[in-house]
Amino acid sequence: MNLFINDNADYCEIGIDGRIEAISAETLYAKVCELADKGRRDIRVNANNVDFISSAGIRTMLQSLRKMSSLGGHFRIVRASYAVQQSLALSGLSNLITPGRTVPRGESPAQPRPTSLAMSDDRCGKKAVLHLAGRLDAADAEKVAAKVNELAESGISELEFDTGAIEYISSGGIRALLQSQRRMSAAGGKMHIGRASRFVLDALAMSGLSALLISK
Repeated sequence: MNLFINDNADYCEIGIDGRIEAISAETLYAKVCELADKGRRDIRVNANNVDFISSAGIRTMLQSLRKMSSLGGHFRIVRASYAVQQSLALSGLSNLITPGRTVPRGESPAQPRPTSLAMSDDRCGKKAVLHLAGRLDAADAEKVAAKVNELAESGISELEFDTGAIEYISSGGIRALLQSQRRMSAAGGKMHIGRASRFVLDALAMSGLSALLISK
């Protein structure tokens, strides 16, 4: 992780490039404290070039917010990469981002994200692979549940999810995956995630569900 400081008359902006994990999160918080000790009371974070943020990074954002609030100041994220937006949404902390200032890395603000979920399946005996592509959120949970029910009722006992083409997954999407695993278990079968996109991997890591859902 690299930090870039842009100290203006009215506010100080911290630019972040790279990954925010446990050690780098400590570095970020130390920088926030250093700026606060110098009297800066409006600290803004440009996280548009952050490729990954861990739970430790999320905690640091909260600690920074509390630190600045206790001093009567402000802490906010003014630009956020897609990875940061997703992680904050999964944590219920999207309000840390100033509305209207998020731009996915390498894309123009006008470029749309996938708006629907595409599904297809391959079957071989009692095994099946369910391929998912696009967005997986709460609105798609019933669609996924219906497909899993169909597969279970047709005699499938081993179901693998291929999420390599998923470009967005919400907390509702993660619940859909968990419900699918429970449905297969209730039918005496099993379910796991085989191929996973980085969005799915990051979301599961944030939720602490990687070991439960992803096959080794």
